[in-house]
Amino acid sequence: MRKTVVVFFSIVVAAVGLAFAQRSSLEIPPRSSLELDYADYEMYQLKLRNNGRDIDVKVVDKKTGEFIRGFGLGPVGKVEVMVENTSKIVFVNSSDKTASLSVSFTEMDAKKVMASNEGLVSFTLVNSSSKSIPLIIPNEMNPNLSPKSNSGVD
Repeated sequence: MRKTVVVFFSIVVAAVGLAFAQRSSLEIPPRSSLELDYADYEMYQLKLRNNGRDIDVKVVDKKTGEFIRGFGLGPVGKVEVMVENTSKIVFVNSSDKTASLSVSFTEMDAKKVMASNEGLVSFTLVNSSSKSIPLIIPNEMNPNLSPKSNSGVD
């Protein structure tokens, strides 16, 4: 009986360790930005969990720095973002305090993703006001549209 309990406990500890091993925590200093790029991958997906401060999440072109798409991620917000190999992701903390963000990474097969995106419609959300607009997207995410921003969506 005792061996069974020890083996079970060991398996649980190992499983929890593996679950957390793939997650990284990032801290973004006040009034600054952080760029993240997995250059060796054709396409990847990041699962983001905001741990307290409003953060702007932007996908920008690596060469030109041109804004491709983005959104505001409010406190305790969770979202998944896909980034192509021609792009990188930028996190912007506009607050006066350090922001914390949990990030986990998954490599994606670009050909399968592109095939599954057939029939999608691209559009841009524009917030010309000085206040964040909460977005409610059932079964997906609940980000904020940042003040004075454009957000590209598929």
